[in-house]
Amino acid sequence: GYSVLDVGTGSGILAIVSKILGAKEVVAIDISEEAVRECKENAKLNNVEIKCIKAEPKDIRERYDVVIANLEIKIFRETIEDIKKLIKKYGIFSGLYKREDLEEFKGLIEDFKILKVYEKEEWYCVVVQTN
Repeated sequence: GYSVLDVGTGSGILAIVSKILGAKEVVAIDISEEAVRECKENAKLNNVEIKCIKAEPKDIRERYDVVIANLEIKIFRETIEDIKKLIKKYGIFSGLYKREDLEEFKGLIEDFKILKVYEKEEWYCVVVQTN
């Protein structure tokens, strides 16, 4: 029943899965027109209703219960402050490769409570909660 924002959606897979798992509202954003088109096509193929739009985090005004972002550390560096403003409850951040990225990312989100860190073959995912 949560509202979900998928930042840097690409193919839309995380947005689609969010809707399948029961999110009430899902918005997927990307800076690439091609990614937005692919997101819309994949949502249709999976029979789910999600809003796929061309936008950056700084363009979004609404806040979401859950914000998901699978981005490279260099993109997190540039966008994390805008992303953090969009989170009501939880953030799920992945795309962090090797321990150095993880440690740097922790510094970027020190104002959030880290609930869990997942690791698989030197790739990391961090789940956070607002304080």
